[in-house]
Amino acid sequence: MICFVVVLSAIYIFAIKKFELSKDSIISKALFFAILLPFLLPHMHERYFYVADILSIIYTIYRPKKFYIAILVIFSSLCSYLPYLFGETPINLNYVALVMLFALIFLVVDLINQIFIKIPKNI
Repeated sequence: MICFVVVLSAIYIFAIKKFELSKDSIISKALFFAILLPFLLPHMHERYFYVADILSIIYTIYRPKKFYIAILVIFSSLCSYLPYLFGETPINLNYVALVMLFALIFLVVDLINQIFIKIPKNI
């Protein structure tokens, strides 16, 4: 239910706010939903973040100064794959989820800046 409310709220904000529809904004919003949905929905595992991994790299191409978002997303994905690849959990998966939460928060802040403050994309 929380995911439903958050997604509807985000869609409402994106719909009512007039903004330039560019490649940069499309990639930012796609990455937002690619991280948000698997993060909030129950029983979603690391394999559902594959799209977020790819989109975070593309996002970094368009917004190079926000490279740390891609690093956080890929790091948390890699850490969540390790128990299945090697049978060991070097980092507690609760901390890995926290890293993904930070990536989502940084991305939300960037989206807010893009939509409401309209900062240039290279900042």
